[in-house]
Amino acid sequence: MTGGEQRRGSRVLGFLAALLLSLVLLPLIYYIAGVDLERLRVEWRSADGGLLVTALVIAVLTHVLMGGYKWWLVLRGIGVPITMMEAFRIRLGEGPLRLLIPLKGGELVTILFFHRAKDLPLGNATGALAFDRSLSMMASVTWLLVGIGLTPALGTAMNMAAVGAVLAGAMVFLTSASLQGWLLRLSERLLPGKVGRFVAGALSPWRSMALRRKLGLYAYCLIYVSRPMVICHLIAAAFGLILTLPRLLIYTTLSIFAGMIPGPLLGIGPREAAMQALVGADLPPGSGVPLSIGFMLTVCVYLVPYLAGVPWVPWFLRRIVRPGDGK
Repeated sequence: MTGGEQRRGSRVLGFLAALLLSLVLLPLIYYIAGVDLERLRVEWRSADGGLLVTALVIAVLTHVLMGGYKWWLVLRGIGVPITMMEAFRIRLGEGPLRLLIPLKGGELVTILFFHRAKDLPLGNATGALAFDRSLSMMASVTWLLVGIGLTPALGTAMNMAAVGAVLAGAMVFLTSASLQGWLLRLSERLLPGKVGRFVAGALSPWRSMALRRKLGLYAYCLIYVSRPMVICHLIAAAFGLILTLPRLLIYTTLSIFAGMIPGPLLGIGPREAAMQALVGADLPPGSGVPLSIGFMLTVCVYLVPYLAGVPWVPWFLRRIVRPGDGK
């Protein structure tokens, strides 16, 4: 068996293991939550299909258009020549691979694409992805902080300070050239050679991009990460549940964070469990609405948008194998 066949086999096994874990967790969570299956069927039959379809359409369009535009902004910001159409293709082509390769391994393929197709050193390619993800995480934490602040029961000084400290630390790292320079010098001193150069490349987006552009990207990410909140609102409304703005901010953000736990496919299981814990307290015992919201959030925000990119996977992989082939 060749190395390529072994890698393909391991990816298939990893995907199947992640899928199996989600298939085990999902019914287990339904059982622990005490969901009445007959009631669940009634809730689904009475759900507003128009709102669910609207949520799905918005999710796919914003995933491609807003996500692709964000890639264009990030890559242009670090000096990578890229067209808007190519950014949309990257967004589409990477999606199915993020679905098929578990434990965030799909993101390694995106790094490889930047390295091969856009001629970025591995450190710089890794930094571009880390920079993009860190901005989205900062924006999500910002909305979480707003939601906590608007909720009297949660807006305690301790809660606000804990979440605010995370956001403040990330903002200092984003904006402080002296801190970035100190980390660069430290890495060069402690990690000489290739490792040090890799770290320097990974820090390059924070160091090379103008402060105004970085803050503009952060502002854009505040809009970008509001997508799941709009979608969650539509899904909840389809099941007859209207969430207040503070609860919408908190529930959506925390459920998405829960879905980042490595292992289950697309976060299926942890995301539903978080939604059950958060929304379940507001509904009568036995209701399957919280778990249905969590499941549909996965379908709308992750599963269908990722699968929509299947036709672009050959182009994406071809650019990795033959970097000069731009067709």
